[in-house]
Amino acid sequence: MADIPKAIERLAEKDTIYLYGLLILLDGEGFWECTAATAKGLETTMRAWRVHTLPSLKRSQVRYFVKSPGTIKEITINSL
Repeated sequence: MADIPKAIERLAEKDTIYLYGLLILLDGEGFWECTAATAKGLETTMRAWRVHTLPSLKRSQVRYFVKSPGTIKEITINSL
């Protein structure tokens, strides 16, 4: 997890409930955006998130990360 910001690592380490999640780094702070118990559940939740929340982040400098069991990966989310 060398490329993962400390704010995201700390946030993910605190979570003991959800196996999967979408985290964002906004202004140096980490935030949970979506969580789910399964990968399929995260996909479903992220579809709604893309419609309702992503447009409000359009002008912000945001980095996106997906947490799955044992890993955190940075992803790219294309604008609408």
